[in-house]
Amino acid sequence: MTCFRPAIFALSLTTCATTAQAQTHPFALDEQLTLAPIVDVRARWEDVDATSRDAHAESLRLRAGAELTHKPSHISLLVEGTGTTHFGSGFSGFSYATPSDQYRPNRATIADGSTVALNRLQLRYATRPLTATVGRQRIILDDQRFVGNAPWRQTEQTFDAARIQTALGPLVLDATHAIRQNTVNGSDGAPRDHLRGDFTFITGGIVAKQASLKGFAYLLDYESTPFLNQPGARSQLDSSQTYGLRATTTLPLGHHASLALAGSLAWQSSYGRNPNTYAATYSSIEPALTLGQHTLTLTREVLGADARAQGGAWSFQTPLSSLHKFNGWADVFLTTPANGLRDHAVTLTGKLPKIEALPRVTYTVAHHWFDADLGGAHYGKEINASLGFSTKPINWLLKFAQYQARGFGSDTRKIWVQAEFVF
Repeated sequence: MTCFRPAIFALSLTTCATTAQAQTHPFALDEQLTLAPIVDVRARWEDVDATSRDAHAESLRLRAGAELTHKPSHISLLVEGTGTTHFGSGFSGFSYATPSDQYRPNRATIADGSTVALNRLQLRYATRPLTATVGRQRIILDDQRFVGNAPWRQTEQTFDAARIQTALGPLVLDATHAIRQNTVNGSDGAPRDHLRGDFTFITGGIVAKQASLKGFAYLLDYESTPFLNQPGARSQLDSSQTYGLRATTTLPLGHHASLALAGSLAWQSSYGRNPNTYAATYSSIEPALTLGQHTLTLTREVLGADARAQGGAWSFQTPLSSLHKFNGWADVFLTTPANGLRDHAVTLTGKLPKIEALPRVTYTVAHHWFDADLGGAHYGKEINASLGFSTKPINWLLKFAQYQARGFGSDTRKIWVQAEFVF
């Protein structure tokens, strides 16, 4: 068991904002051109204590670039690089075998290995009714359950893609075709640093002030990859077609009180070059009651499974999701088990009363119960907790996850201390 010993590095730098994105602050070059620098520095200490393996890592991530905008033409060019370095060798940067010296099979995986990469290179045309973006870009759709940028890891997920977003009153349409998924494994993570294929994301519907209703289609057709036959590898087995609906609404309940409701239904089956044949469903319902500065959320999410799938039971998968956001921070269920997953959770979030020395203190406490969709076997349960605050210009976060295994995986405890400066 590793001990809780945040070194001088952690004490001086480390505690952060979980999903902060760089906010641009443009300045004028002349009457037609503006330049917005992008600077995002994030330091993290992470400690993992699992039944069979443990790990600890101290990492520092710098993301920097700039966006040049020509106002009369509504065209902008954004260039952004990312680099992560770590200190020591107390972790494995990858969960799979790779020639990199950051692969250490005797250690638990912390997917924040050293890397240097081009994070984004995009050309964009943006007006109020239409935005078109081409190049390497960040794509975040709805709640990120199906497509997101996986912002929790030091290297984010991006796509080489062409995207069009349009709005006509309350009607919205968002369509993307991508040919490459740049994964969180980074430039040293070959052969899984990136995955090629044909990926189409389409969402559209009605978005009003207090309610929205959208339909979506996600078509993923992965090319074959060298690691297809390695244990745990996905590749073409993640080729799928997913169609569904998502609805949200917020109901005012009086002074400083409201009830928000969100729900999704989806159907998924094999697609393209997938050698398997299966069909599975997805559902989620999430009511959230807000009273003042505090919100209580109940979640029921079911990633179904097909018992009659070719080659054995196969389940609903979301390989492009911001996975850490869902099904517990211990990351035990990054891949849906073959018999599916039912996640019932209670989450309390909020802001604490203002403290002069530590303004804007926020907290999150959650409890998850995990079960199989097929057979109903109990997988385990998990407790999550976090505390965040800001001491300008740095955002801080303390974060904890404890997974107790009953029928799936192993007991896992994770602790994070993180600090982030975003310009």
